Amino acid sequence: MQDTFDYRPKLHFTAPKNWLNDPNGLVCVGGDYHLFYQHNPSGTQWGPMHWGHAVSRDLYHWEHRDIALYPDEKGMIFSGSAVIDEQNVSGLGDGKTPPMLLFFTYDTGETEYQSMAYSLDEGKTFHKYGKILIENPGIRDFRDPKVLRVGDDWVMALAVKDSCWFYRSRNLLDWEKTGVFGPLPEEEAPKGAVWECPDLYALPSQDGRLRWVLTISMQIPMELGGVRTRYWLGEFANGTFTASDPCGQWVDNGFDCYAGTTYSNAPQPTFIAWGDNMVYAGEAPTGEWRCHMTLPRVLSLQKTPQGDWLAALPFVPKDAPALMDCPPATQGALTGTTCLLKVTGKGEGIVTLRTPSGKAFRFGVNGKNEFVIDRRDVCEPFSDNYTADLLARSAVRFFEGAWELTAVLDGCAFEMFGDKGTRAFSVSLFPGEAFTRFDVEGQAAVQVYGL
Repeated sequence: MQDTFDYRPKLHFTAPKNWLNDPNGLVCVGGDYHLFYQHNPSGTQWGPMHWGHAVSRDLYHWEHRDIALYPDEKGMIFSGSAVIDEQNVSGLGDGKTPPMLLFFTYDTGETEYQSMAYSLDEGKTFHKYGKILIENPGIRDFRDPKVLRVGDDWVMALAVKDSCWFYRSRNLLDWEKTGVFGPLPEEEAPKGAVWECPDLYALPSQDGRLRWVLTISMQIPMELGGVRTRYWLGEFANGTFTASDPCGQWVDNGFDCYAGTTYSNAPQPTFIAWGDNMVYAGEAPTGEWRCHMTLPRVLSLQKTPQGDWLAALPFVPKDAPALMDCPPATQGALTGTTCLLKVTGKGEGIVTLRTPSGKAFRFGVNGKNEFVIDRRDVCEPFSDNYTADLLARSAVRFFEGAWELTAVLDGCAFEMFGDKGTRAFSVSLFPGEAFTRFDVEGQAAVQVYGL
């Protein structure tokens, strides 16, 4: 099914046409942010995976490049990461430009193993290394290498069935296994979850400690969300990760945030995820293009009554124009399909976005002091999997009293950030027409800014 309404976002990254999913190889070089991504250039459904490629100076205006990696006789090119080999420890450099290395998984349909490609011209062209870096030990799900520098070593985190394996290298070519995180205790793990797309990075806590964050994306039962991403805080030492709490927390409380990863070599910890859900993304009514990324998010740790919590707020470029002063209101017009909404309230306050035909999307804080999103009245189900389990969701606030949240509506993409970014929601909306007005129930007011 395809709506005639143009759902393409302006701020959220999309491929020019056809299918897009996981962000791959996020790396910053000379002020250029490279975004590679899982891509089927031949159709709007998941298919033979390539690495698409785009470059930006500000993470919002993108120059689309030629496809970076094509599948070959060894298999499809699944997800991975990128680093800059500044010291040329790999020996792949030419003495002029530090090589950019792309680590990826070959998937044959029956097995998976790790390989690499490299560029000597800052990502304009790539050469496949041609050798297997890590052989498969006989496990079907063995993929998505995330490579980063830790001290004098290069470290790789790899998703292996229902756990994360860690490897170490000095030359980025020869890898030895050093540790394992998982599987989780049965009471802490969604039954049957397959782990994917690991990420590992360090963030300072507000008390000055440096804490490590491990994120894992999981294929889980549909009633739990279909696909979601979980994180753990802990320590990375002696080649392995140890969690402070084995349970972990969800990165995002919405439905459409998966396979997120952070930029290598960036000036601040910056995260981008796939802004859709594999349960229904293939049937989304968007026409010749399919799926989008989340907004780039700057990550931090915030102190809450439950301890340190991963927080995310939208990335703001240094040269972004200041928002014009806008008085708060309890009802008003929305112009265009892209806007920023700042909402402040005390107690219960629900904002409703409405279309001319009466379709409605609701978000805010309910009477239980929970942040909520509700897309039950936005559109008719376009997929058999677009069911009640995936239409409304909530998350308890950490604090009592006054609250504020920031939301971005951008075509079919909606993201909301509350409690200093500790509660984030990403959701796709398909009303078939633009939202043209808003109103508020309860003690809240809205400032609307066109973007």
